[in-house]
Amino acid sequence: MRRPQSRTMALPPGRACRIDVIDTWTMTVDPVPGTHTGTVRIDLPGREFMAVRIIPETAAEPLPEPADTEWP
Repeated sequence: MRRPQSRTMALPPGRACRIDVIDTWTMTVDPVPGTHTGTVRIDLPGREFMAVRIIPETAAEPLPEPADTEWP
């Protein structure tokens, strides 16, 4: 399985974005410091099962909290 040390991504033009690196195995989220525009190189830890989340700074509204649901 590939374990890239970095990933270069083109962000939406004209929008500042926040970036998170997500370890889907340990279920942790590590924010990349600062806001980013244009093309950005994101350093990764070189482990399997990593994801990148890009969040536009100009997001309209935060997502609502999930409803309390009781499971049987």
